[in-house]
Amino acid sequence: MNDRTSRRALLAGLGAGVAALAGCSESVGPDGGYRPPDVVRTRPADPQGQPTGTPPTGRVRELYLDSAPSVAVVRVDRAQGTCFAFDERHLVTNQHVVEDADSVDLQFAADVWAAADVVATDVFSDLAVLSAPDRPASATPLELVDYPPAVGQEVAVIGTPFGLRGTVTAGVISGVNRVLSAASGFSVPGAIQTDAAVNPGNSGGPLLAVDGGVVGVVSAAGGENIGFGIPPQLVQRVVPDLLEFGSYQHPFLGLTLEDVTPAVARANGLASPRGVLVVDVVQGGPSDGVLRPSDRRQRVDGQRVPAGGDVVVAADGEEVSTVAELLTLLAFRSFPGDDLRLRVVRDRTERTVSVTVGVRPEP
Repeated sequence: MNDRTSRRALLAGLGAGVAALAGCSESVGPDGGYRPPDVVRTRPADPQGQPTGTPPTGRVRELYLDSAPSVAVVRVDRAQGTCFAFDERHLVTNQHVVEDADSVDLQFAADVWAAADVVATDVFSDLAVLSAPDRPASATPLELVDYPPAVGQEVAVIGTPFGLRGTVTAGVISGVNRVLSAASGFSVPGAIQTDAAVNPGNSGGPLLAVDGGVVGVVSAAGGENIGFGIPPQLVQRVVPDLLEFGSYQHPFLGLTLEDVTPAVARANGLASPRGVLVVDVVQGGPSDGVLRPSDRRQRVDGQRVPAGGDVVVAADGEEVSTVAELLTLLAFRSFPGDDLRLRVVRDRTERTVSVTVGVRPEP
């Protein structure tokens, strides 16, 4: 077992437990007079305009005071994004924030600047790792949560929307297991959806649980009150390999899939909508010769839908009902070289097949 395989075996346990670019905003000038939380402690005024004796409190406020020093602006030419401390030497941001750059400038709280090198990037997960050994001591690592984020969980985003550094917004996790179309053009499975405000310049910053821990890396905004983050399970897998090997090998089945709607179910002889239909199989890919793709299109209720392919209804004993669920299971629980057992419906009969997971080809 090689080093990468050993690390993956460990991380598999940790991991088991469309959108507009939100990242590189253009520099927009002054940041509105921001001062870091360790410099300003503004007291609220009472109705007569006199300061009270106690500064404002609250969970978001405390989270901001604890976490903001670990978050920095990433400046690349005239563009900018956000990053946060991952360990004592490295920081995490988005691949699309630092694309094609070898080095960047980081701006921390109290106008402390540090130079950073781009250590490695991964276009498929939209993650990148920076090295900044001279960052301020106050930029302590922010820990990833070790549990699956849940819908309704209170969260906050700290970042640099429209150049306004040190900005915090709050909301809840609105959805999980989304398929995010990242700025790179590739799909990121298992994405976290939030209604916390996410805007250009937030990309690469932390999506934080209000009670502590990073539950996602902000990647994109999909519209009003819709933002997305890369899930912690994927970050736990990708970032350590980027640090150790300079790359990450994503699992790959070589399939084009489609959710089974009522029309697709009728076209394929299913009693009810279930599973995902195999529309196409990559020639020479891991599933070639194992799974059967759709071979025709059929008109059902005025719709032309694919018919004739295998319908995947379970993977490694876990039922799947959407493409998002299957992609998330593959991304979080499988590694290249694993044998993935799929239960499929073929010609109206269920059977089990095994596919050896491959490595996603370079773009």
